[in-house]
Amino acid sequence: MISSKTKNIIFVAFVLLVLFILIFSLKEKNISSKVQLIPTQKQDFLESYFNNVSEYEESFSKYSNLPKAKVFATTTSHHFLAKDLIAQTFSGIDPKGVKTVIIVGPDHYNQISDLKYMAQTTDVQWRTPFGNMIADKQILDSLSPNKEINSDINLFRIEHSIYVLVPFIKKVFPDAKLVPLVLKQINDFQYFSNLGEQISKTVDVNSTLLVISSDFSHDSTIKTAIQNDQKSISLLPNINLRDINSITNDCKQCTAFLFGYLKNINTKFTLLFNKNSFDISGVNPDGVTSYVGIYYTPE
Repeated sequence: MISSKTKNIIFVAFVLLVLFILIFSLKEKNISSKVQLIPTQKQDFLESYFNNVSEYEESFSKYSNLPKAKVFATTTSHHFLAKDLIAQTFSGIDPKGVKTVIIVGPDHYNQISDLKYMAQTTDVQWRTPFGNMIADKQILDSLSPNKEINSDINLFRIEHSIYVLVPFIKKVFPDAKLVPLVLKQINDFQYFSNLGEQISKTVDVNSTLLVISSDFSHDSTIKTAIQNDQKSISLLPNINLRDINSITNDCKQCTAFLFGYLKNINTKFTLLFNKNSFDISGVNPDGVTSYVGIYYTPE
């Protein structure tokens, strides 16, 4: 039989054990709370999924001897399959004096779902195999009063109309800053034309290059793609908003933006190339995407 003294010792020991457990638990909880309050490190950069330097170098090496032209605006592909054509586009542009590059592309995955927004941009820097490319915050700040342009990094993680082109641009224009714009998939062509005209009045067009990131015929036979492209190419020099619906590409709103941007600039139209995915891959002649490269140069 346990004595009263022994029972008291056991009881005191039990109480002390309970108190120790409670104190330790509170201490652990406090530590845990403090850890959770430390903000997690957010990813403060963007990058292309194509980061093999040799692929870019190989494509650019094919056009190392191209003559350079002063270019106000250009249209090129955003398919990495067409990397040689993209390299050709940028290799023929004189980089001297280019301080800002504006890339305008379509919202392929309909990420701009909020009804109040018509376009999206970001001021986050881009990491490329040729160094980091930073945003032109002065121009982005000038767009801030336009409440229909949202700034958000997330869309740009998946939007290939922008991320495919950034490394090419950084290689050719190493000191230029970037303004990426993704336009909502909506056929308000007058709005996008007005936006293009507004931006052309905001920037120095002589030190700015506008890049329209757009492919043309999609999922077409080679014959249909050629026919569509011939019609599109015949209309693009006119810079006429009424022609937009007759131009077969994946970003008609981008073309409207282009026409507005060039509205008050005297330009000459130059066709660089017109090819399709079968020309490059030899695969799927009944489901091609076509590529049209264009310069708008001083008249």
